[in-house]
Amino acid sequence: MTMVINALPEDARPRGPVEFLELTWEERCKPRRKFVAADGTELAISLTRGSTLVDGMTIYNSPERTIVVKSKPERVLTISPKDVMQYCLVAHNLGNWHRSMQVFESKVYTHGDTPLEEWLARHGVEFSYSQFPYNPNLCTHAHD
Repeated sequence: MTMVINALPEDARPRGPVEFLELTWEERCKPRRKFVAADGTELAISLTRGSTLVDGMTIYNSPERTIVVKSKPERVLTISPKDVMQYCLVAHNLGNWHRSMQVFESKVYTHGDTPLEEWLARHGVEFSYSQFPYNPNLCTHAHD
């Protein structure tokens, strides 16, 4: 059976038993995608372009079942700037590279790759990897 989800429910209060659909950040950014629920049901999601699913969002709500998005733990680069100037340098460059970021007072989280790791090392910025649900609070957009 395939369930097609074309619009998000207006009423987020659960009407049926709650099921969680664990998705990575990349998966939550795709407005058109197929997923498989825990019970094996295929979900075909087709939302308005630019829609992003967020942690805790209800995507289906009926008396039979309520499906809620849950951020799936994933490999995330943890950047630990040593001071405000280094923090600004990191944030500025991540923005220029159109990277999403999860920003906190003393750390920045993002998805890593070799070019970013090399840039951080060249600039003496401490970084490491960890596994946790990534929920960026600063996202990029295309230039108009």
